[in-house]
Amino acid sequence: GDFARSARLLGFCNARAGTEHAPRKAHSSFESTYAGLTENIRAVLGAAAFERETAAGAALDESAAVDAALAQPVSSS
Repeated sequence: GDFARSARLLGFCNARAGTEHAPRKAHSSFESTYAGLTENIRAVLGAAAFERETAAGAALDESAAVDAALAQPVSSS
């Protein structure tokens, strides 16, 4: 998968949760899934790259985040 893009989109969403958008609801199944996905992305990218990508995502405006979310995955071949 495109883990860098996933981290950027996490950063975008995290930066806006509870401010521009409704805060996340604390459901145990959601929190467990969210934590697992976040840790998986961090493990694949490494801590430094994860922090860099989430910070880049937090700086995106909504239009750029939508563009990133809809972009075709980059081929690894």
